[in-house]
Amino acid sequence: MAIKKKPSKKVVKKPNTKATKKVGAKPAKKSTAKKKPTKLKKVNTLKTKKKRKPETLMCFLTTACVHYYNLADNGYELNTLRSYRDTYLKSSPAGKRLVEQYYRISPEIVNCIESDNEKSGVYAFIHNRVLKACGQIEQQKYSAARTTYKNMVEHLLSRYQLSYQ
Repeated sequence: MAIKKKPSKKVVKKPNTKATKKVGAKPAKKSTAKKKPTKLKKVNTLKTKKKRKPETLMCFLTTACVHYYNLADNGYELNTLRSYRDTYLKSSPAGKRLVEQYYRISPEIVNCIESDNEKSGVYAFIHNRVLKACGQIEQQKYSAARTTYKNMVEHLLSRYQLSYQ
């Protein structure tokens, strides 16, 4: 009595693909489920100034500096300064006024920095001052941190001939 062998199916690998196919195998069934249409976002073709949230403005200069150096948005510098602003500065009327002044002037400072031929040096200066202020905050020298940051802003105002007004 002779034993019959089943014919074996060959596996063929297509070039440049990961998929393999059994020769003689049935093709896979296509899904009959309907795909949901994708929603397109409306694109504003007009150039308009985006209003920034106040919580991001307090760290406007630091954010610009962090982006210049490709650092994380939720990194040490920004998180430290945001916490400082929210817990220390906003707890007093004088601190609130300082934050409001900063909201008004910091976008203009960044515009000036961006058109400055020496912007790398300016961002290095800002980063140095920010790190100093962060260190002071960690040591709970809140008044010193305020002075460090305020002096940095005043230096930039002077450099670009701007004022708080």
